[in-house]
Amino acid sequence: MHDFIAALVHVGADDGVLMAGLADHAHDTRRYLLLQKAEHPDAQDIALGHDGVHVCLHAQARAAYGGIHAAQLSADALALHLDAITTDALGLAASPLRIALAAPPEDVAAFAAMLRRMGIPVDAS
Repeated sequence: MHDFIAALVHVGADDGVLMAGLADHAHDTRRYLLLQKAEHPDAQDIALGHDGVHVCLHAQARAAYGGIHAAQLSADALALHLDAITTDALGLAASPLRIALAAPPEDVAAFAAMLRRMGIPVDAS
């Protein structure tokens, strides 16, 4: 079972922060996954544990730093394998987080490339 169907993919970098996102809709977004990672974390980021990927699912209250073991990605689905702490922080019953993809193949490929750039191992099929 999938947590949601993502029709929109966004990847980019802004002010030294890498971003990869999936959303159900471009407007009136209700369900989303947002991954962010500082390109060059400073000593304070590292000391606070903020040098990993920040994961946010549907709301700022459902978020955590780090905890992503790997991603499995196909043209129509993402499975994000998470540690127990991140799984709990995101309000999930179990890992992996599964998201169905209904986005153009080039957008899915760009998403995979950004995950790799963030240091997340990606098994793409």
